[in-house]
Amino acid sequence: MGWIRTAIVGVAIGLMAVSPARADILVDGFEDVTDWVGLDLDTSIAHEGSASGRWDDQTTQRTVRKDYASPLNASSADAVHLWLHSATANGAWIQLSFVSDRGTTTTDDQYRTRIVVDWTGWRHVWVPLDDFTVVGDPVGWHAIDRVLLLADGWGREPLGDTVLRLDDLR
Repeated sequence: MGWIRTAIVGVAIGLMAVSPARADILVDGFEDVTDWVGLDLDTSIAHEGSASGRWDDQTTQRTVRKDYASPLNASSADAVHLWLHSATANGAWIQLSFVSDRGTTTTDDQYRTRIVVDWTGWRHVWVPLDDFTVVGDPVGWHAIDRVLLLADGWGREPLGDTVLRLDDLR
């Protein structure tokens, strides 16, 4: 029985040696939100550093976004990590999208996922890249043009009492 345990441990160590850890790609730390449309800098609540990006009044500001002059290469990551702070657990639906557009159609080619705001305080949102829904024909995770968060879609309207703070998006 001891030799089986030794063999399993040996195989696990061997797999760790040939399976390098994927890198975290810092998308934004939200210490400065001037490159985001729709976010305000909030120095009163932060998870990492001294500030976060505040998104409120979602009935008017339905979308926040960050555009890249040169595409972001996120292909070495295995998941998206984001800290979100919610003022209320109201069941709002938020779409998180990474646009990698080919420009051949009128809609964005993208990777997207839905987040349901069912908590208060800070929550670590972790989504493996393979769990994102593919919309259209994205160029790839190596060519991200834009990051979007949307408060509407799926036949739902934004909820006026939703206040989110974003921090440490990787």
